[in-house]
Amino acid sequence: MRIFSTIAHQSFVVCATLLALCCLRPAAEAESQLVPLLPSEGTVFGACDAFSPPSFRWESGETYKSLEIQFLPQNSSKTVKAKIPPSSGKVIQLIPSVWKKVFLLPGSAGGAVYWKIIGTRVDRTKVESNPLSFHQSI
Repeated sequence: MRIFSTIAHQSFVVCATLLALCCLRPAAEAESQLVPLLPSEGTVFGACDAFSPPSFRWESGETYKSLEIQFLPQNSSKTVKAKIPPSSGKVIQLIPSVWKKVFLLPGSAGGAVYWKIIGTRVDRTKVESNPLSFHQSI
């Protein structure tokens, strides 16, 4: 009976420890994550949208020394980066010349463009959001 009690106690301690680690870790990470919101996944932009940049929005549980938004086409190593002014808060509307570069990233056939937010902390460590994508169609 004593062996069963010890094994049950050890199993309880292991389960409680794992549960605590699972529950606490995401909460700590959630504060430091950047979460892109808009344009939402799969939004389609056509030729008419080339001259009217959309707003890009994100959420963050942390304040960063600097932020940038990065755009990457699906099958290429080209990127377009834009610094986000501190005064913009958690939303930015690209200037038309930058949006035109982003819009042309997939090429003449159109395609997916991925975007993410990159935050730099005071200690110079970087935090990247998971990417969202939108589609450019011709």
